[in-house]
Amino acid sequence: MIRVCGVIFLLASLLLGGCNSGPRVSVSADGSEATMSKTITVLPGQTVKISTFGAVNPDCTPAGEGVYRLTQRPAQGRVDARREMVFPTFRDSNVRARCNLQRTPGTLVTYRANANAAGQDAFSYDVYSTSGALLHHDVSVNIR
Repeated sequence: MIRVCGVIFLLASLLLGGCNSGPRVSVSADGSEATMSKTITVLPGQTVKISTFGAVNPDCTPAGEGVYRLTQRPAQGRVDARREMVFPTFRDSNVRARCNLQRTPGTLVTYRANANAAGQDAFSYDVYSTSGALLHHDVSVNIR
């Protein structure tokens, strides 16, 4: 159950990441791995938020940090992941929902298209939760 909850927390935080098309999610049979695919649209030279992730205890104190790893680099842009204070995005039914009102330690993932970029781009990254669950991200980019 802990692994499933770790993936669910990561999924919840990513669903509000500002993408242009709804993410497609698949989860392994035991719930310890999930793959999220989404498409974003950006202008050349523009930076967009891809996702945020982090972990908090029910009392809103930090519960460790997930591990981020870029697995496929984009050809026409740059992906950055930096530690910063982020707002969690728990559902109202989650005991941690009150934590949504305050910033907690986390990681922000962004994509910046090169100034002369055009057409399509893509990249992938993995996030390992503090419980060991893996969330793999495949991101397609339309550069207009």
